[in-house]
Amino acid sequence: SGLDPETIIDVVQAISDLRQADASGSLAIVLVTHLMHFAADFADRICFLHEGKVQEELPAKSFFSDCRLPETKAFVSAFQRSLI
Repeated sequence: SGLDPETIIDVVQAISDLRQADASGSLAIVLVTHLMHFAADFADRICFLHEGKVQEELPAKSFFSDCRLPETKAFVSAFQRSLI
């Protein structure tokens, strides 16, 4: 929560270190964030939560283009508008 740019670098490094240390590939990391670039870069899958429930779960690579539900589409649209 409330990560500043310097702290994000530390978190990115910690996640990378954990992934490299997990030779079996069985480690699961659950990361909750509003930083969509961060999620898109590091996630295998992205879950969209709305009103406390998982509404949609997609592969990270297709989350922004293939979401189906109106709530997810509204969130993605707002995120994409914020990039302008």
